[in-house]
Amino acid sequence: GRWFDEDGPAMAADLFMPGRESERARLRSIVTRAVRDLFAHLREAGAVVSAVEEGFEATIDGVGLTGRPDIVLSHPDIVLDMKWGRADDRQKELEEGGALQLSIYVALLKRPHSIGYYITSRQRLLVAGSRSFDSVRIEGPTPGEVWDAARVALVGRLEQFGRGIVEDTCALTGGATPPKRSALVEGRLVIAPKPDWSPYGFISGGLEQS
Repeated sequence: GRWFDEDGPAMAADLFMPGRESERARLRSIVTRAVRDLFAHLREAGAVVSAVEEGFEATIDGVGLTGRPDIVLSHPDIVLDMKWGRADDRQKELEEGGALQLSIYVALLKRPHSIGYYITSRQRLLVAGSRSFDSVRIEGPTPGEVWDAARVALVGRLEQFGRGIVEDTCALTGGATPPKRSALVEGRLVIAPKPDWSPYGFISGGLEQS
């Protein structure tokens, strides 16, 4: 709570302006409860924090990758991504193979790790591949399987681009509408478009598959 009060103005100045007192108090409460809950999980599992927002870089299978995972744990080895909400969507990502960002982080670390999300607003921990935590345990593809499927998609996309072909998302999934969630489809990773992120989402949805 003290860190929130001291460092908050430099990180989110508008939240500390007059008139934002109730909103600031609510966020402070959520942040402090989330920290308390997350560290309780770490203590219970005996986990060690080995990296926080540390940058990693490598060339894997001919692809240059960079990443900055939120939290990397040791004993058990888990990569956690902090998310504000949408717990159900994050759970589906882990179940269906759509957690590409986390899988890339594991590839960069160059040794097996489980993956998971910590949902800050709900103090909810979702973990796939480890039973060391008292968390929502998810069954789904391993990070290695997700990366292999992403590499297949990337190779296919680059080959298409070389021939001047750009398919949309529907062409990859055989449907009439874009998929709502990212998933592995016949050994290839299909990333669902997110048009709310860009005014040109109808284009990026087709290009985003790699």
